[in-house]
Amino acid sequence: MNCAYWDKTLQNYAAEVVSVYDLDADQVVSKLIHQLASSQTCDSAADLGCGIGKFTELLSDCYERVESCDFSPQGLRLTQERCASKDHIHYHCLDLISDPVPFNPVDLVICINVLMMPSLDERLRAWRTVANQVRKDGHLILVVPAIESILMERHSELGQKLYEGKSCQDSLDATLPDQSTVIDLHQGVHIIDHVRTKHYLKHELKALLEEHQLTIQQIQPLRYRPTE
Repeated sequence: MNCAYWDKTLQNYAAEVVSVYDLDADQVVSKLIHQLASSQTCDSAADLGCGIGKFTELLSDCYERVESCDFSPQGLRLTQERCASKDHIHYHCLDLISDPVPFNPVDLVICINVLMMPSLDERLRAWRTVANQVRKDGHLILVVPAIESILMERHSELGQKLYEGKSCQDSLDATLPDQSTVIDLHQGVHIIDHVRTKHYLKHELKALLEEHQLTIQQIQPLRYRPTE
């Protein structure tokens, strides 16, 4: 992964990143964190891909020990600034693809819009890292982009072109994904804001979770508030 890119992106987080913490209209993730914290021993949690630390801060209010990890040193620095008053958070600059994890599996792992690498090899290695950090009887809250959402967006774009009076062929040509390769489309990788981003089918996601010995309790789409 490109560390310089993510350092720059997280420095301008509000403009560059779709923040699940801020845009989750029904607060699905936050409510799940509170629900799980109240129903299990509030011992340990990990935020794998903490960004600027909004969910790390929430976890620190619910769990006795929190491991906050990010590939970007800039993201970790901003997280430490946000959570400066919390002395039970441990910070790790960690590449989920290749680095050994410096702490034991925890009660709750959250991984929010991280497993989106376009490389199949890198993505599968990161999947193993995330799954291995969930202790027995622990929980994983995972957020990933849905391929249904990007296909619906493409459908809407196509419909708009037809409404404007363009022919079917011109409408298709105008809405083709920019710079996408056959290999990308074969594995559900679409370009979002110039970034090649993995999107998941629901049944694909179920299969991956089961392959990593994770029992699915619920899969729920997130409804995002519109950005200004």
